Amino acid sequence: MKAIKLSSLTYEILRDIVNIYDSLVGGHGLKYLGESDLEQVKSGIRQYGLIEWRFGSRLTPNSKLWIERKSFSRRDDPWIIFCFDSNLNKHENAKSRNKAHSLEAEFEKAVERYLEEKRIS
Repeated sequence: MKAIKLSSLTYEILRDIVNIYDSLVGGHGLKYLGESDLEQVKSGIRQYGLIEWRFGSRLTPNSKLWIERKSFSRRDDPWIIFCFDSNLNKHENAKSRNKAHSLEAEFEKAVERYLEEKRIS
């Protein structure tokens, strides 16, 4: 999984990653994302190490976009990663679980490609 420095995160990058999320998993993050969210992300990462948004997906309305601080990074300018969490119920059938794992992998690859194209990872 590719990571970027928190200082490299701009609203454009955040919006593009939320767009990747929406396009791939069927979420609705762009509907709620605003420019003020960038500062909330930066503050939350520095204070708590992660931010989560319940943007939903085709699988469940409980799916989340996670932005996490890498454990080895400095607090003042940490490395961060972006993750899709299907947040499925533990009792979901195998087909749903396989689809969730597939979407998680697709999201990870799409974010990696995006960060490489932007040359910020």
